[in-house]
Amino acid sequence: MRSRPPTGTPTGFGVPYFQRYHETRSGERVVYVSDQTHGILRYVVDPGTGALVLSADGEAFTVGPGDMVVPSSGGSGESGSGACCFVLDPTGHYLLAANYTAGSVAALRVGDNGSLSAATVVHHGDGFADAEDFPFGPKWGEHPMYRQGAPHPHGVAVGVNSTGSYALFADLGTNAIHSYRIVEGAAGAPPQLEPVSKLVLQPHAGPRHIEFGRDGRFVYTVNELDNTLSVLHFSDTGAVVLLQTVSAVPDGWEESGPRRPTPVYSKGNHVSELLISHDGRFAYASNRGHDT
Repeated sequence: MRSRPPTGTPTGFGVPYFQRYHETRSGERVVYVSDQTHGILRYVVDPGTGALVLSADGEAFTVGPGDMVVPSSGGSGESGSGACCFVLDPTGHYLLAANYTAGSVAALRVGDNGSLSAATVVHHGDGFADAEDFPFGPKWGEHPMYRQGAPHPHGVAVGVNSTGSYALFADLGTNAIHSYRIVEGAAGAPPQLEPVSKLVLQPHAGPRHIEFGRDGRFVYTVNELDNTLSVLHFSDTGAVVLLQTVSAVPDGWEESGPRRPTPVYSKGNHVSELLISHDGRFAYASNRGHDT
């Protein structure tokens, strides 16, 4: 059967990087889809057929200053950013996005019907690797200059404690976990991101995905470039502290293979997805290359 894009998909629809389902405060069911060309699109689920229909206020797109791509209704996205991960906060009022290629993080207000405001966009620093060696340097076979020559936010999780709500971004390029306090904006405006802390992990770890444990006190991240999983503690201030790092592959496994290295991947395995079980007892990580 030949697949077709959802109804109303705009011309030039690129690669859909990520999607998330949301039940709005006014009762609609929507699916947000990030697209490398248009930013984040909002599709409404037809209650009768279950089909996805692009929302009427999201069909026209304009290119703004600085290569920003913004839906006519106000929305998110930077040209080519391809938000590779986004989450809603527990209240459903805010959406937080990690824009991998653009090297930025974003916060948007979510309306009662799931509509998105314009984005607050933050660029939070330089890459971890020596910029003079970017993208390929004399030590390319030893560590991934190409992946850490610039910021590359890859995952985001939202935590809430007695002092407020915080967005934690796993940035593969800066090799760090960046914590921001989510600050309420003016009426109808997007929230602001107030920097709290930056936790740099072991050299060339490459944090990729990040998730909170069930109790909200501990945070887990998979590190794509050195094949590890780290455990962090989420403090009352919104900062995180490293507690433990373990390997995602068996000890002694040879990190080489016929498909590696490549212009992007310098090892035989790169850990990818991270999920925490519903009961909070297990963390699941998947390996690309070791294929486990």
